[in-house]
Amino acid sequence: MEGSQLEVLEITKEKMELMGQLEEKKGNLQKLQQEIQQLENKIKELERQEIQSQIEIPPKSNH
Repeated sequence: MEGSQLEVLEITKEKMELMGQLEEKKGNLQKLQQEIQQLENKIKELERQEIQSQIEIPPKSNH
């Protein structure tokens, strides 16, 4: 009986460690998702500015 109780404690300990790692990874993932979102927004803004500047500066014609 003593052996199985020790085994349960080991399993519980390992499970808690893994759950801790999982929470840490989820936190990292959320941080990465926010960084990705910020980068995507910056790119969209730059693309918008790029298009805007192309509209404002008409191409020089040879006529």
